[in-house]
Amino acid sequence: MKNWKAIIAGVIFTTILVLVSQLAFVLIAAFIGGAKNDFAFLAEHKEVLWRLLALLFFCISMTLGGMATAFLSQINQVRNALIVGALVSLLSLLTAVGMGELTLTSTLLIGLGIAFTAAGGGAWKRWAR
Repeated sequence: MKNWKAIIAGVIFTTILVLVSQLAFVLIAAFIGGAKNDFAFLAEHKEVLWRLLALLFFCISMTLGGMATAFLSQINQVRNALIVGALVSLLSLLTAVGMGELTLTSTLLIGLGIAFTAAGGGAWKRWAR
């Protein structure tokens, strides 16, 4: 049985968390962009650092969203977290399709989002015992 309240609250919480982490990422990326003149390493590897940092922020946000969903679920914590991960990831996929920017990287992020949200739900299930 699915706990719809936990799923809806998990989608809302995870979406807000992803948006806040994107804001933090943009601020950090702006700092990296401004500091690239002072550090040759940053100037040379700026794009790779941005992508890795964005991936890190996304995975942490999805893991915390999965943990929050599992916290709100009485039963089937991992399955509910998996559903939330799929819904939030597909929501971000819809925005990418709307802008005409569906790439292999975006589909990889969908899979990672689902996996990390389920992992967060599983971690909460183990820790809550």
